Amino acid sequence: MKHKTILIFDFDGTIANTFDVMIDLFNTIVSKYDIKPITKELLDTYLEIPLKKRIKAHGVKYRQVPFLVKDALSLHEPFLKQATPFEGMKEILTDLSKKYTLYIASSNKKELIESFLNTHNIHVFKKVYAKPTLFGKDKLLLSLLKKEKLNIDDVLYIGDELRDIDACIKIHMDILPVSYGYDKPSFLKKHYQKDIMASPEALYQYLK
Repeated sequence: MKHKTILIFDFDGTIANTFDVMIDLFNTIVSKYDIKPITKELLDTYLEIPLKKRIKAHGVKYRQVPFLVKDALSLHEPFLKQATPFEGMKEILTDLSKKYTLYIASSNKKELIESFLNTHNIHVFKKVYAKPTLFGKDKLLLSLLKKEKLNIDDVLYIGDELRDIDACIKIHMDILPVSYGYDKPSFLKKHYQKDIMASPEALYQYLK
């Protein structure tokens, strides 16, 4: 891999530990759609299969997904206030910012991400790019590259889900997956045979 000068981070499951928060948020909004609540145990089984199959397995219709995302974003702020950065992440990002230019590209909401960063006194990112959709990370990354006038060969994306990997492969962007977020390590390893970081500390040791 060519030496990188720019790191683009995912947010949920990479910087912020929002796993429990997302379960609570999902269970808050699904009742009006006649969708059953989810438990940690049930979600644990879903994390062994791709996202689209998870949606189908839980009985969610694809036409419902945009409405669920919209509702989640409208109610997300009080839930996100309960989330915290992964242990050591603030210090890791601060140190990495001395060597790399840092960005965020996320399917969360830009205002919520920026509020979270301010709350936790994390001020190391040049800019936050966000597009609230479950799919389309490749388009978001291409938009970031274009607006920031970046060379894709200088960039490394860091994310925790198979959809992040798929998006980067699609646009020929290098990715360094992490397995401490949403998708389980065993699931990621089935689909990606290169380096996967098991913890924030492992990520730091790899990049420093």
